[in-house]
Amino acid sequence: MKKSDDGGSSNSAIAAFVSVASFAAEIGVNPRTIWRRIAESVITVHRFGGRTLIRRSDADAYIDGCRALAKLCVDGFRYESEAGLQNQKK
Repeated sequence: MKKSDDGGSSNSAIAAFVSVASFAAEIGVNPRTIWRRIAESVITVHRFGGRTLIRRSDADAYIDGCRALAKLCVDGFRYESEAGLQNQKK
């Protein structure tokens, strides 16, 4: 195994990135969805030779953003539903 200058293995540097296909599989979407997000500049990529990789921290940030958006949508739906029910009771 090749060692990096900091004494750690070069695999730790590789682990800091994930492929488009792996990330898509991880979150359960088609890779085309990830490529669309890349084209929309929602996800930042890094190109190494012929490989397109996503920094692990960027992937995690995207996931966190999706969770926050989903929570906002669900909470907003609950609020609107509750408001609608209260209006019907009047």
